[in-house]
Amino acid sequence: MTILHESKFWILNLNPEKNILELFWKNPGNSEPEDEDFKAHLILLVKFIEEYKIKSFLVDGRSYHVVMSVHLQDWHDKVIVPEYIKNGVKKISFISPEDVFAAATIEQSFEEDNAKNLEVKYFDTEDQARDWLEN
Repeated sequence: MTILHESKFWILNLNPEKNILELFWKNPGNSEPEDEDFKAHLILLVKFIEEYKIKSFLVDGRSYHVVMSVHLQDWHDKVIVPEYIKNGVKKISFISPEDVFAAATIEQSFEEDNAKNLEVKYFDTEDQARDWLEN
């Protein structure tokens, strides 16, 4: 496993054997990313997807606690998801956040128009999420 990027909000790893990105959200305590920080993180994710020709990735959201506004969900669908599709991403697995509101907004963001073109599944464990990506 190779660490590609680390911030106070996440660690982004590359599994070179499987060519899968693994994004692990952190719980930074009382701070959460502002919308612009969140957008910058997703734009960076797209750059790594393009650079490494990633077709699937895992998001460990157990420590994720951002409740995405409707505006942010819309931005994600109009700006980020088309980049996933353009770069050939097919599958995204999520380990669901413990925060039910954060989990709901992630799921809502992948029910938007463009995101319906991706295969997205939600899991309780890392092993389940990895197994699904690899099969």
